[in-house]
Formats: sequence, C-alpha cells, structure tokens
Amino acid sequence: MAQYFYDKQVRRYIQQFIRLFSGFSVQMGKNEIGLPIYQEVPVRYGDINRMAAHITRENSENVVNTVPFISCYVTNFSMMPERRTYQNHTDKVQVTEKKIDPVTGQYLDEPGNRYTIKKYQPVPYLLSFNCDIWTSNTEQKLQQMEQILVLFKPTLDIRTTSNPHDWTALSLVEMKNIIWSTRSVGSSIDDIIDVATINFDVPVL
Repeated sequence: MAQYFYDKQVRRYIQQFIRLFSGFSVQMGKNEIGLPIYQEVPVRYGDINRMAAHITRENSENVVNTVPFISCYVTNFSMMPERRTYQNHTDKVQVTEKKIDPVTGQYLDEPGNRYTIKKYQPVPYLLSFNCDIWTSNTEQKLQQMEQILVLFKPTLDIRTTSNPHDWTALSLVEMKNIIWSTRSVGSSIDDIIDVATINFDVPVL
C-alpha cells in the first residue's frame, strides 16, 4: 500500500486568511425611525470553476452578482529561499502530562506520562492571495476598505494551530498592494459592479 500523508496545512492558511475578512458590515441607509441599517458582508473563497459560476448565475448571462461581498483566492505559491536554514536541524522538547485519576477521570496535581517531541526544520513557502471587494457604489467601497485597511500596518499576525509546541503556528499576513478598481472580472453586463483588489503575502512554514 502506498504511503499517504495530508495534514491540510495550506488549507488551514487559506481558512485563516478568509476569516480575517468575515464580520464586516456596511450601512445600507436608514429605517423608518432614522436608525442606520447595517448589512453584514459575506466572504467566500473565490476560486470557482466556470461551471459553478454558471450555476450561481442560474444558467443565465442576465443575472448580476449580488453585492456587497468579498472573495479571497490564491494567486501564487512559491518557494522562499531567503528563509531557509539548515535542513537537517531538529529541536527536542520534553513534555510532561498531568496524571489522570483512572476512576474519576480528573487531572491530579502529579506528573503523568512523559514524552519527547522532536520538531523538524520546516520548508518555507510564500502564499500570495487576492482579496476582491465587490461593491455597487463608491460609498460601499469606502466603508469596507476603511474597516480592512486599518487592521494592517502593514502586517497582521495569525495562528494556524493551537498546538503550543508547534513552532510554525504563528505566521503573518502582509499587505502588498491595493488596486482601487478593476473591470476585468465578469462580463459586460456587470458594469454596475466595481471590484477593488488588495494583494497579500503569507509565509507558510
């Protein structure tokens, strides 16, 4: 039987990146008593194939995408030779668990099993993302851009795992460039929709 290993490492980076842009809202006017109406902006992975895109348009070229929304997708995946170190380097950590009462199942204030964790030097990669902000007017774009841009100075730390002994758990998202407007997405009937694109780089270890 062939060996198989899949730890979903890159998938976790993609999920963490998408989560950065969830929970934002835009003001969509006011209600009958003058209070502002807020709409949460959905975010999804935007790298869909042509068949899936055609289904979301209800098999018609006359259906316009609903806005506002945010789409994130991978644009490049490359090596990072400047971050390479000695490839055979390993680090060992001694870990002692708390003892568990076999009757009650509760932790005791006594040392339990002891382990040695060997951590190998990871191979560094660079994952590049685009974050597309889809809006129908300039005011929607300004609201979303202002909420997002203040988070990056120009980086933002992320954690890809909760394991305290994983030395690759902490990474960062770096903002690289902002494209204010692009009309290259969609067909000619989508001229009422404007797309702003923000480019990001994420080191993957």
